[in-house]
Amino acid sequence: YYVNYLSNTKTADNNDTTKFSISSRHVSHGVLPIMLASFLSGLAGAITQKRLQSGGGRNALMFTMELCVASILILLVSFATSEVGKKIQERGFFDRWTLLTLVPILTNSAGGILVGLVIKYAGTIRKGFALIFGIFISGIV
Repeated sequence: YYVNYLSNTKTADNNDTTKFSISSRHVSHGVLPIMLASFLSGLAGAITQKRLQSGGGRNALMFTMELCVASILILLVSFATSEVGKKIQERGFFDRWTLLTLVPILTNSAGGILVGLVIKYAGTIRKGFALIFGIFISGIV
């Protein structure tokens, strides 16, 4: 059951009770999009694993670069149609960059390559368990 609202209320005899209510708006704007995103993520993982492992298998590094090119094209369209894109055109793409700006960029690119290699050699299910374990360890730390 999806619980939208949880609050402590006082009854007539001053006992604490917990009130649960379900809102259809929060289901349609919260639960359903998350379930759809999870389904699409699993489907994409399965398709990617099949393409990387079938036959002779594709080169995981080349596959990661193909995904990167697709992301760049989507970002270019986004920049062309947004206010942020106009500011980038005025100031330049590398405005206010420092050497520390490269840290998340390099970390993200290395992570993308590692994900491709993990999917190719270990599979999507193991990648999912590794992701959950990593989130768990991060929560502990």
